[in-house]
Amino acid sequence: MADIGEQLDRIEQGVHATNRQLEKLEERHGQLLEAHGRTLEAHGRTLEAHGRTLEAHGQTLDRHGEILTKISKDVEHLSGFVKLIADDHEARITALEKGSALDRHTQEEH
Repeated sequence: MADIGEQLDRIEQGVHATNRQLEKLEERHGQLLEAHGRTLEAHGRTLEAHGRTLEAHGQTLDRHGEILTKISKDVEHLSGFVKLIADDHEARITALEKGSALDRHTQEEH
């Protein structure tokens, strides 16, 4: 059986080995934290850039919406005119087609 001194030496060696492993883990953990911090900073910059892009797109959409509203109002003013023309349109086409048929028939006789 090992005497107490030898047992204490082995325990002390085990404690030193455990301490070295803990130091390595602590160092590696610090490295990982630094890497994650850099990654988070990069993601933050990317998100800020996306935010600026989204803001610019929103402004563009607002401008386009204003333009479409103006176009809609302008076209609305034309609707009365179009209705006046459209009501007679079929009758005019029919009359023109009949006139063309008569003209062709008249030309064939001569």
